Amino acid sequence: MKKITVNDKVYKLKFGYYSVCASGIMEDVLSTAGEMEIIDENDGKAVYAAIGKLMPLIGRVVLAGMQRYHADEFGVDYEDESDVKDKLKKVYALLDDYFDPEDGETNESAIELFWSFVNELRESGFLSGKPQTEQEVKMAAIEQIPQDHKKAAK
Repeated sequence: MKKITVNDKVYKLKFGYYSVCASGIMEDVLSTAGEMEIIDENDGKAVYAAIGKLMPLIGRVVLAGMQRYHADEFGVDYEDESDVKDKLKKVYALLDDYFDPEDGETNESAIELFWSFVNELRESGFLSGKPQTEQEVKMAAIEQIPQDHKKAAK
């Protein structure tokens, strides 16, 4: 669970199975993470394009995370586009205060917040046991080979 504090209020962001699936954020988060991992930071055009894609995605991720503990204020019907837009406006207002707090105390940047979401999603209960790479899949298969196969047949 990720927590963010905005205007002295703590918001718990829990990425539950339903909200992740209904919001459709998983593919976008993992795709964007993959793109950001290979961006040449000296290529200003690529950096700006990534940030342009990142900003609305952060709002969608926060909205999905709000469904478990803050549904009274941010509960959304993902099948109703109007409701999604209305709730995203509330989330964007919250993020405005998070990224530019009146108290002057700096929070994490949008990019840092995004990476914390990526890590949180990768570590979520329904994803945490799943190997992340082809190499990890191969290693998991090797670890399951019984060791008694090395004994000579009699």
